[in-house]
Amino acid sequence: MGETRTMLRVADASQKRAGHSEHSQHSIHGIPKWTGHERQKESERNSMKLLLTSAGLTNKSIRVALEDRLGKPIASYKAVYIPTAMYGHPGGSSFVWKGLREQGELGWQELGVLELTTLPSLPEQYWLPPLEAADVIWVSGGNAWYLSYWMQASGFAQRVPKLLSKAVYVGVSAGSMMVTHSLHVNLEELKATGRYHDDEYNTVAPPNAGSDKTLGLVDFVIRPHLG
Repeated sequence: MGETRTMLRVADASQKRAGHSEHSQHSIHGIPKWTGHERQKESERNSMKLLLTSAGLTNKSIRVALEDRLGKPIASYKAVYIPTAMYGHPGGSSFVWKGLREQGELGWQELGVLELTTLPSLPEQYWLPPLEAADVIWVSGGNAWYLSYWMQASGFAQRVPKLLSKAVYVGVSAGSMMVTHSLHVNLEELKATGRYHDDEYNTVAPPNAGSDKTLGLVDFVIRPHLG
């Protein structure tokens, strides 16, 4: 097996987000004019702390980067782990089990698991309070199309900006890709078949459970594992 390459990007969401702004802006001499609601949304994004990786806390420097974001060792904090993307691959349940074991070994003060596919059938008061109490929201890797679909369908995506005013977002592979401004998709194939396909990874969305919508929190694109 070849060498495993680990990407780390620690990002403040305070950068300008060219090309993916949700703002409907009018400008005077090039100066954007925002409504109060738009200013509030931009302020929320500017306060976010993101740790975007290809494979998680695979070395000491990445763990230190997370603890720098938090302010104290991991043992002082509560985390919520979201493994949804893994189920979008064949044999995904075994990957979920491995991910859960790794989370247990990190030494969190408290660890919860949130499966996005369950949320549409549950009252909000069952799942939202643990998210609001979390210091870290950890979104695993897997099938990015599937993760995108369930982030939207579950209502989680709409909650992220407010949640990240307090919590640190840790992304792994597809979880990191979701905060960027776009995903790579074979547009010709999408138009012809309706199928979401990343021809660089050869990853296809499961039938009727794919989306290319991202959270758009940063203005760059992440392509884990390539190179």
